[in-house]
Amino acid sequence: MRRIRMSKLKIPETWAETTLRDAGKWGSGGTPSRGSKQFYGGSIHWLKTGDLNDSIVTTVEEKITEAGLNEISGGVYPSNTIVMAMYGATIGKLGLLNIPAATNQACACCICNDQVEPKFLFYWLKDYRDEFIKLGRGGGQPNISRELIYKQPFVLPPTKEQQRIVAKIESTQEKIKTIESNIAQAETLIERYRESILQKAFFVQLAPQNPNDEPASKLIEHIRAGRDKLTDPKKKKKDDLPPIKPEEIPFEIPKSWEWVRLGEILNLFNGHSFKQTEWKKTGVPIIRIQNLNNRETSQFNFYQGIVDQNWKVENGELLFAWSGSKGSSFGAHIWHNGDAVLNQHIFKVVPKNGIYKEYLYWLLRQFQKRIEEDAHGFKETFVHVRQSDLKKVVVPVPPN
Repeated sequence: MRRIRMSKLKIPETWAETTLRDAGKWGSGGTPSRGSKQFYGGSIHWLKTGDLNDSIVTTVEEKITEAGLNEISGGVYPSNTIVMAMYGATIGKLGLLNIPAATNQACACCICNDQVEPKFLFYWLKDYRDEFIKLGRGGGQPNISRELIYKQPFVLPPTKEQQRIVAKIESTQEKIKTIESNIAQAETLIERYRESILQKAFFVQLAPQNPNDEPASKLIEHIRAGRDKLTDPKKKKKDDLPPIKPEEIPFEIPKSWEWVRLGEILNLFNGHSFKQTEWKKTGVPIIRIQNLNNRETSQFNFYQGIVDQNWKVENGELLFAWSGSKGSSFGAHIWHNGDAVLNQHIFKVVPKNGIYKEYLYWLLRQFQKRIEEDAHGFKETFVHVRQSDLKKVVVPVPPN
């Protein structure tokens, strides 16, 4: 085995310094002609880069026939072969075969020699991924080649030491999974507690009722009176809401509280439908659904035109994503990322006089599951609710 000095890495004397070429027998695969149906639908597993997910490969999306296998290079690779993606956005993605499989030409495959534990090479390549990405060449879809992979450094401990390293990595990963699971459970409990606060308030467990408070019915009367002053009585109001039926009331509230429909206590302003031609690299950030999913790392597009006040957003504004993923983007959000403009699929929520924004936020959060149940779309993952339906949701209002 050739020895190559890697000055940046200090290793024990018993470890060998070499390149990935010496890790085993490398190869690749190919793609049978898509125009020949007799090459597909057989019993031979045929792996593509989309099947790689940095884990053990137990199944693949497609299978080919013996005739299809004869059309490509590489043949069938045995279990414990390391497979790595060489093309595009998947560069460096890995898989450890648990099944015999052929691959397409976008994969580099290594059958480890007797001195290399497959899982040790797997974790080495995974740790080296950033370097492979940097080595990618090409325009829109950078690639690496097997020749480039061969030249990369590789440190090889004795076999038993490799096994101990792999065992340590995997035991640490299990601890991390346990910690992540505990964090997720804690976050769930916190969310349940947070949602229960408002529920407890409804049942007067947190804040005793002051008999001198003006009942919420008076507040609603003031809101309605203000609305009617702004509305032409000759025109039928679009926001006319149906009376609340007894079966729509989910639980009892204090006598001084009032059941209303959401449309009575808020105004909703939909965002603007920005065209891609309006997207700029500088200007006012455009809030899209993905910016609500991950506000710290998601990328913004920007707008440089005239801003309508209805879709202008400032710090502290209450937003409601009426189209999005359950448990993440869909629902109520408080915006804290500075001045911005609102894209379509998100409402700016403006409380009516006498209604506190903070209360309205928790109200929307408390009733989100009910809103999701009445929403449209793929209810297990992605839903959307119409403005008219959202305004019909029945909610309790306490005295001001």
